[in-house]
Amino acid sequence: MASLSLANVTVSTSQDGGTTWNKNVLSATIPGDDREWIAADQATKVCISYHDIVTFNIDVNCSSDAGASFTQLGSVIDPTHAFLLQENSTGNLVIDPNSHVMYQVFSGIANAAEAVIPTNFHAVWIAISRDGGQTFTDYPVYVNPNTSVSYGHQFINASVDHGGHDLCRVQR
Repeated sequence: MASLSLANVTVSTSQDGGTTWNKNVLSATIPGDDREWIAADQATKVCISYHDIVTFNIDVNCSSDAGASFTQLGSVIDPTHAFLLQENSTGNLVIDPNSHVMYQVFSGIANAAEAVIPTNFHAVWIAISRDGGQTFTDYPVYVNPNTSVSYGHQFINASVDHGGHDLCRVQR
């Protein structure tokens, strides 16, 4: 479970069905966080994603010891899509339990020109990590041609079914 405090993202984990809990109040390694999401993979891998308030990047921190320490940091915004920094709104983080592929969905602008001439967050993006959250590659899922439409105040949601099929949708 993850919660947002004034100082950081707090992650609490249980490995005995909720009888006891371990709390880590410094789960995010980048200070000044907002809009946290959490996903787990197997019994001990826990990852959180969040905006950092300095760059408004979407950061992913992972723990391999059931949330006791978060030592791995990855950036959802890949270098090719740096125009999305400051120009995005997060959705959830999900890990496929079969392939261990990680998905982070978000909305944002559609291209670099829109960072100069501002538009709404009319594009839905998915960032995919095949190396456990160390690196991500960003892909557009849907770009609404109407630039006055904004998905920035809705939470984009991804999920993976038991067969390993990923699904992405906009919640209204």
